[in-house]
Order: sequence, then structure tokens, then C-alpha cells
Amino acid sequence: MKKWILFASVFYMLPSFAVLAPYDKPVSKGKITFYKDSNTTPEQFSNVGYQFKPDQAWLESTAPMTLAMRQALSADDFKNMTQEELDQIYIRLSSGPIAPGSYKTTAMMKGNAANNVKNFLMTKFHGVQVLGSTVCGQQDVAQCFSDFAWRGIRIYAPDSSTSEYSSRTAVSKITAQAVKAVLLPVMSQLDPRNWLIRTSDDFYGESKYMIFPAHVYCGQSLLDHRKESVVIDHSWGSDFSPFINGIDNILGRDYMDIRDELRMVRPGLYLGRVYAQKIFLFNFVAYNPDADKAASQEAQWPADTCFNGKSTR
Repeated sequence: MKKWILFASVFYMLPSFAVLAPYDKPVSKGKITFYKDSNTTPEQFSNVGYQFKPDQAWLESTAPMTLAMRQALSADDFKNMTQEELDQIYIRLSSGPIAPGSYKTTAMMKGNAANNVKNFLMTKFHGVQVLGSTVCGQQDVAQCFSDFAWRGIRIYAPDSSTSEYSSRTAVSKITAQAVKAVLLPVMSQLDPRNWLIRTSDDFYGESKYMIFPAHVYCGQSLLDHRKESVVIDHSWGSDFSPFINGIDNILGRDYMDIRDELRMVRPGLYLGRVYAQKIFLFNFVAYNPDADKAASQEAQWPADTCFNGKSTR
């Protein structure tokens, strides 16, 4: 009887995988191959259950991200992709190197992601409604924050004493001032020696606050466990100085517990995912135009820093 139940289960599942068909999506300088159920549109397939999605190892083996595909993509191409298409690209990438430098970021909230982010913010940071009405007006709070406040990330070279990489987030100075206004009731908790004037720095020709420190290391991807990703972990940002109580700890372990992970499309261009308490929030692109331009003149790209599932450690 058990054998018949097992056979029936396998037989029932086979059609969902057997009908997966490739399709090409045009991008800036070519096209990218994806897979979906032949009876659905890419948008519809993005919303089906994960039991009907292509197996990760099968996908990478069947449709690897070729050099031509990586070179065909621009930072803007990802905006027009469904969540499933972003996932399929991410699965086929590897970590690339941990490359110090400044990266402009673009957030991409697909489907219900914006509502998920907004609801999460409101449960963890009660001032978000005041801050949202002050800065964003009628615009969606979550997308406004990502478009206006989050300007980029900077990855720092390893500290000579610890050999550890770290990062900080570049945010709009107006937004940081709005955060300060919202937090007036807890101003007594802020260390004046670490106030925002110490965190202002140049970011692509503009003065931005460099706040929200984080550890940067290789870690297991929460989407694709077969390979590692470059992880930007805000859990223990208090290890770094300056650390501003009341602001920097918003992304830390006591509030949102933010963890980003990135994989390299090509040097200077990374595709990333943002998690809060291990819950996926949204996608983002990290782009360093100078590094991208320099890599286009190189005959060989740098090797992965992290374990890629194929080589030994």
C-alpha cells in the first residue's frame, strides 16, 4: 500500500516539473533565459508555490549564467523582472569577491513586498508613521525609504588588527535629521560623542551620513543553501565605533535584525536580498560604476571569496 501511495505522489508531481519550459527575456545588451510553467505567464509563475518552481541545482546546470548573460545585464534591467526571475538569476550566481568600495543601491519590491516591509517597520519602529508622513507624503512608505533614504553601501577593507571586513549604509542627510526628530523622546540615550556629525562623509560627490555599521563575511544563503553569499550582517553593529544608540541599533539585533546577502553578476554589479529576522523583505542591486568599467578592461574576473559549492575549502 505504501508503495502505491509513493508512486501516486511521484506521478502527481511529475507534470508540474515536466511542463517547465524556457523563455528568453530581452535585457540591455542581449537576453536572459528563464524557466516557467508553459501554461502561465512569467508574472503568474512568480506567484505559484515553491514546490512547482525549478530545482536549484537543475536550473544552474541546465541554464547557467554565461559570461555573455552577465555582460548583457545593466543595473536597471532588474527593475523589470518578476520576483521569480530575480530568484532564478540569484540561484545561478556565486558570491564573487568581497570587494571594498562604495556601491549605489536600488531597491526592488515585488508583489506584496512593500506591504510586508511597511508592516514590519510599523511593528518594530513605531515612529515610522510620523517619519513617513514627514518625508514621504502620500508616497508608499517602504518604497519611499528605499528610493530616498537608502543611497548605498560602503564596504571597508579589512581592519589590520582583526582582518574583518565591515560596511556602513549611506543615507540622505534630510532623512537622518527626520529620524533624529522622531527620536527626540529618547535623545537622552544618544551618546553625544558619537553624534551624526562624525558619520558624515563623501559618497559619489555628495555628503551623506554613513550609519548602520555591519560585519561583512561569507555566509550560507537563505535562498540557496548550496553556495555561500557575501553577507552584510547588522546584528552586532555595536562592535564598531562610532555606534549611535537610538539610530544605528534600529537595524541591529534588538530591533529589525537586518541581514543582506549579495552575489556578483560581474565585478562592480551585485544582486542582493534583504532579510529581517530571517524573513525576506526585498531585492536590491548594488552598483559601483568605476569597478564595472575597470572590470570590462580585464581579461579575467576575480575569483569568488566564498565557497561556491564546487571547489573544496
